[in-house]
Amino acid sequence: MGGEAYICPTERPLSLGARSGSLHTRRASPALKPIRSTIYGTVFVLSAGLFTIYYLDARSGIHRYVFAPLLRHALDAEPEGDGFCEAPVAFSTE
Repeated sequence: MGGEAYICPTERPLSLGARSGSLHTRRASPALKPIRSTIYGTVFVLSAGLFTIYYLDARSGIHRYVFAPLLRHALDAEPEGDGFCEAPVAFSTE
C-alpha cells in the first residue's frame, strides 16, 4: 500500500464541516413558522404595493429614463408617406 493512507469504507473522511450540521443554523420551532410566514407575506405585499405605486406614477424615474427613450427610439413621431398630414389639393394656397 505504498505511501497512501487507507480509509476504512465505514469511516468518513474529515471535511470543513466535520461536525454534522456545523455549517447550518438550527431550524425554527414549529410554533414560529406561522409568524415567520405572516411576516414574509406582509413584507412581500407591502413591497409589491409600493413598487406598483412607483411604477404607475408617470413622473417616476422608470418612465423618464427607461420607457420614454425606448418609445422615442422604437416609434417614429412623424411617419412619412401616410398622407395624413398633407394638405388636400382643393385647399392649396397657390
